[in-house]
Amino acid sequence: MAVLYQAILIFSIMVYATILKMNDLTDAYLIIAAIVSVMILFFGRRFILPYKTRCRVCGKRMSFERIFYYDDPLCREHDEEELEVIEEVRKKVREVEEEQEDSEKD
Repeated sequence: MAVLYQAILIFSIMVYATILKMNDLTDAYLIIAAIVSVMILFFGRRFILPYKTRCRVCGKRMSFERIFYYDDPLCREHDEEELEVIEEVRKKVREVEEEQEDSEKD
């Protein structure tokens, strides 16, 4: 739901900017939209920005990427799925390197 609220907020700013452009008003009126948006973000932050910024296990502050793109509020060291994927990638890299060494020997 948070992504929907964020999209609605961005869409409303775009509609406001389009209305300003169609009525030949200056871009200075966008300040009103910015102020309203900041107020909506401040008062509705639980619904619009419900993301956890710290790891649930160790309390370590997470990066922007981890906050917005990963489902669980876990840092890289505690995310088991990511650790499994990293290990699979390492195995495949080793296999490819071994195949290259074998092909070079022949």
